[in-house]
Amino acid sequence: MPSTAKRIKQEPGISTTPVETLAASDEATDANRGSDAGQPKPESLDPVSPQEIEETIMKLVESQKEGINESIMKVAMPFVTPSQRVNAINKLLAKGKIEILKQGGTLVYRYVNQDKMKGCDKDERLVFQVIERAGNKGIWIRDIRSFSGLVLPQLNKVLKNLESKKLIKVVKSVSAAKKRLYMLYELEPDRSVTGGAWYSGQEFESEFVEILQQQCYRFLVSSRLV
Repeated sequence: MPSTAKRIKQEPGISTTPVETLAASDEATDANRGSDAGQPKPESLDPVSPQEIEETIMKLVESQKEGINESIMKVAMPFVTPSQRVNAINKLLAKGKIEILKQGGTLVYRYVNQDKMKGCDKDERLVFQVIERAGNKGIWIRDIRSFSGLVLPQLNKVLKNLESKKLIKVVKSVSAAKKRLYMLYELEPDRSVTGGAWYSGQEFESEFVEILQQQCYRFLVSSRLV
């Protein structure tokens, strides 16, 4: 069975565990539970095909935007063995239909929109997924480099390609004029990035604020509150 360890995206400072190792651990745990209870492990009356397992996993990840973990899979597929589950996961990873992340100490499997990523190579897919996780607050190139593991010249090339395909865009933050943030092309930047109504581009709308102050003062005078 091919190892998926290289496909696991890792948070800084957290070690990864191959999917095969987790499967072996699950099988040992299930066997111990059956032994402790004095009963054999339940068998499915209708064997599930590998294709059916893959389809079930795809339905689960498509329904959960933030991804699913092993516990959700076990509940949804109670008669599927850990080995069968891992085989299906590895096939879906190889096809690029799902991605695997490590959040804290838990592996999470998430849906990958293949239509959007059509024509992208593996580095472009990786960088896109890193930027996607940042949401509408964007992510700095230094952090993209840290999460992707790409060297700067290679990363710059990937970012340029994704921009030309209109998959990502560059946004400047009002809090740091020289800081270029990357986010998905279709997203509207968060107010913490744009400054909200008080900013136009990166310029503070001082005239707008002054007019607003005058209008507020006139209202207070007319209401005899000052």
